[in-house]
Amino acid sequence: MMRSGFSRGGRRRIPRNDYTSQSIVKTASFTLIGHEGGRTVRMNSGSANTLTVPPASQVPFPIDTFINVEQYGAGQTTITAGSGVTIRSRNGLKMAGQYAVATLHKIDTNEWVLGGDVST
Repeated sequence: MMRSGFSRGGRRRIPRNDYTSQSIVKTASFTLIGHEGGRTVRMNSGSANTLTVPPASQVPFPIDTFINVEQYGAGQTTITAGSGVTIRSRNGLKMAGQYAVATLHKIDTNEWVLGGDVST
């Protein structure tokens, strides 16, 4: 019988870390293409840029998909909705400034909620 946390032979297993997110770095405006779910999109641009959320007919992210967005560069990142997409946000769709972080959460077919360090 194995003890919890140990493999056969007594070596300690390294537990899977479900708290990490692989970053995708973009240096210009970008439209989500489907593999960003559960990841962080780091916008690293010195000039204003846009992150576009496409409709489900183009990129069918599953409902309850989360995507983190970081504005790493000095250029302001604006989150925009593709055709037929609604993005709901209490504070606007622009990242609040350099190093701002926000999260997109898909709640219905073409409906997302944006929350975090955003402004109008």
